[in-house]
Amino acid sequence: MKVLSPSMFVAIFGELRSHRWITSDALTEDAYSFFASRAELMGWSRQDGSGLWGMNDASFDLSASNPRIAWFQVGLDERTVDGASFPFYSLLACGCDVLGRIGEITVRAAQFLVPVQMGGTPAAISSVPNWFNACDPAARVSMRVTLDSGEDPVLPQVAVNVAELASRIAREPFAIAPAAGTTHVRLLPEVTDGFWLGDSRHPVTFDTVAPDWSADSIAWTANLLTESCRRVGVKTSILINIDRAEG
Repeated sequence: MKVLSPSMFVAIFGELRSHRWITSDALTEDAYSFFASRAELMGWSRQDGSGLWGMNDASFDLSASNPRIAWFQVGLDERTVDGASFPFYSLLACGCDVLGRIGEITVRAAQFLVPVQMGGTPAAISSVPNWFNACDPAARVSMRVTLDSGEDPVLPQVAVNVAELASRIAREPFAIAPAAGTTHVRLLPEVTDGFWLGDSRHPVTFDTVAPDWSADSIAWTANLLTESCRRVGVKTSILINIDRAEG
């Protein structure tokens, strides 16, 4: 019997060009140690178990044939997400910082696994955080976001409610609407079903607009849709895939 995990997972897809002084022989740190030390340095996680998360696992995926360049898995405490958002911003920022420590990173897509079943009171969401007010208007980007509830059929049942709620909260320069057509974002390799009631079986997709293609915009969009799911009563882990829309 599969059991829903309290783990949150982020995977980064793209390209990494290693710094010239970084070689596999010379590199004494791995993804886990880099991520744990960066999180502790920023106050996001601590060895005494306090902070936003506890460290579970991590890995670089630096094969030229693999579009996923790294993934990071952390354990959450229900108390840290009761009345607060899941830590999208800090997780993705920490992962990008780790990759940026060893090379030049180009992010093409991001994947999150979110243990929405941990529940608690949904977080308050700012319609347009002031942080985005200084973005170049020419940098606005269209993104496609697919949410999937795996074996649980709940997401297609509440997709209209999620879209309506998210679109009411989002304001310029963000926008969210149900996707036209049935083309979903699938990022491979997916999270293993050891973390999730998968495989991908019940996807719903949204067309979104963000002020720029950045870790902050990706995280804000993922957080908005997750909090909308919490508000309509979703109680299962959600896989979120985000990439830039074609065209």
